[in-house]
Amino acid sequence: INNFTESGFYSKFSEKLSNFNTWYSNCYRTRMNEINGKVWNKDFLKNIFLNKDSKFLIVLNPKKIICGGLLFIETNSQIEVFMISVLSNYFSNDASNCLTDFLYNYANSKKISYINWQRSSNSKVSIFKKKWKSEEINIPHIHYYNNNRELNNITKDFLIENFHDLYIYPFDKIKL
Repeated sequence: INNFTESGFYSKFSEKLSNFNTWYSNCYRTRMNEINGKVWNKDFLKNIFLNKDSKFLIVLNPKKIICGGLLFIETNSQIEVFMISVLSNYFSNDASNCLTDFLYNYANSKKISYINWQRSSNSKVSIFKKKWKSEEINIPHIHYYNNNRELNNITKDFLIENFHDLYIYPFDKIKL
């Protein structure tokens, strides 16, 4: 895991829209094209980036070139990792670990005990998350709100069948 520090890679927070744009164009889109992934709308991700509860980490190589980023939403009790993307030619330098190490240290400094990595459709990503002590949890049922703001119960099977790549939770309404 310490390969990134020996190679001169480092992570930091960034509030600069120019850094977000560089990451989106040069890292995120490139990586999604490599894996035939769904490319999220830039304006949608930009709105998350601009949200007061969101934070954006970048990882830079020794030449100070952005080679990855991590977009997350912070609540009082947990961190929701919304998107992490690193250029594949920096995998051997552990650029992903550099971002993750920074994120975990930040969470620890804020006394945040939970980091939600979201789901993984790729087994290599699941293995990466498990290296960082992530655990799979089974959610027996999920509540959601429709446009009328009425509480409904739906099954996990319904979500998987109809919303296989996107879940949005109103975190202030979830009772654990």
